[in-house]
Amino acid sequence: MIELIQYNDANHTQEKYADIDAVLAKFDSSKVNWVNFDFKLDKGFIDQLTSKIHLHPLVAEDLLLKDIVPKMEFYDDHIFAMIKMMSLNDRSEVIFETVCFILTKDAVFTFQDGVQGDVFGDVRNRIVNHFGKIRKSKKDYLYWRLLDAVIVKYQKVMEHFRAEIELLEENLIEHPTEIQTNKIMLLKRQINYIRKFIIPLRNEFAIVKIEPSNLIEKSTIAYFKDTLDHLNHLQSSFDSYRDMLRDVLKLQNANQSQYMNQVMKTLTIISSIFIPLTFLVGVYGMNFEFMPELHYVYAYPILILCMILMSMAMLYYFRKKKWL
Repeated sequence: MIELIQYNDANHTQEKYADIDAVLAKFDSSKVNWVNFDFKLDKGFIDQLTSKIHLHPLVAEDLLLKDIVPKMEFYDDHIFAMIKMMSLNDRSEVIFETVCFILTKDAVFTFQDGVQGDVFGDVRNRIVNHFGKIRKSKKDYLYWRLLDAVIVKYQKVMEHFRAEIELLEENLIEHPTEIQTNKIMLLKRQINYIRKFIIPLRNEFAIVKIEPSNLIEKSTIAYFKDTLDHLNHLQSSFDSYRDMLRDVLKLQNANQSQYMNQVMKTLTIISSIFIPLTFLVGVYGMNFEFMPELHYVYAYPILILCMILMSMAMLYYFRKKKWL
């Protein structure tokens, strides 16, 4: 289904259609028109859409292929952006979806892949509840607000990763013998995967400040600069998170080394106790004919008692040295 949201300061409407022609026929120049495609587009549909709203052939190609590299391209009568959208499912797993944005003189178009849920709920609520300045603003402000919603979700996902790293560190402190290498490496891979989208996206948003366009007013450029600041903050946070993961990995390695040292110390103490006992057993286990102690009636209990006393003395010595 194709979702059409139209609004101005006075009212708003939200409807769904099955046909693009019906959507385009409903366009109202006195309102902001937002068209959301929440399904996978095939080549035939893209060709039809391209001819009706006059998209550049490169934009049509990007809509079809949906390359994973974020980009923002300026054309004479429209602006195209492609971003990797992130969200968390019920199991706190990160879900990625490529979303495209097109700003024209008539409307704002968003293209999703049909993945359940999106990050535009806050934008819809602002429109429905007349919250903020969105109902008083034009299409370029909506375009920025939709792009910013994706970036805000990036920040929330990164905060989720930060909480996961801190929880991981707490668990390693409370349970030092646990091995969390797989989870640490998984978090590292996910963070690095997100990082490769942030850097080009930051560069693309920086272009808005210098790329002239009759579709974006000067007053709206300030909002793009604010989003650029968010991206710069995200970029700096990656280094912080990588340092945190490196510290967690060092903590785990230190815990494992300490645990192995403790095991080796325990085994060494046990061996130290049994070495003199083995010596005594070896001496009296020799089959010499003339060993007077062997014929003494209390020889066996005396030897056992000596071995017990010797073991207790060594344990006392080890404890006094705080080796136990």
